[in-house]
Amino acid sequence: MMKAGLLKSIELLIAEKFTGNVRTVDFNNPSEKAIHDKLVSLVDKMLRLHKKKNSLTPTAERELAVTDEKIDEI
Repeated sequence: MMKAGLLKSIELLIAEKFTGNVRTVDFNNPSEKAIHDKLVSLVDKMLRLHKKKNSLTPTAERELAVTDEKIDEI
């Protein structure tokens, strides 16, 4: 259930990046699918890191910040 909601949120973020409007990811378009897949990977990483946030080392905290920056770049 959470994964479906997460994927829908990612689709909305990608749509805003490309057009400023809400639209569906064209999975037949390799470029859009690649961006989608990268964003899903980064968001999954962020979710894993946030689950461990209270016990993160300074290096892991930096990894969290870098991952957040990469998501913002997309």
